[in-house]
Amino acid sequence: MDLVALIAAGVALAAALVATYVAIAALRELKKIRAQTRLTREEREERGVRQSLKDEGFTDEEIADALRATGISRE
Repeated sequence: MDLVALIAAGVALAAALVATYVAIAALRELKKIRAQTRLTREEREERGVRQSLKDEGFTDEEIADALRATGISRE
């Protein structure tokens, strides 16, 4: 009976280790997705600023210079 209990405990431990590994992998993937979302948010902000300045009558060159100077643009 003790051998059966020991084997069952080993199997349970192995299952817990596998579950932990899967959870860590899922968290890493979520971190990647969040980084992509943040990048997309920054791109949207840049586009909004560009459009606002364009609506104000600034040229594309003036807008690019202003965005680079303020650090909004990644160009």
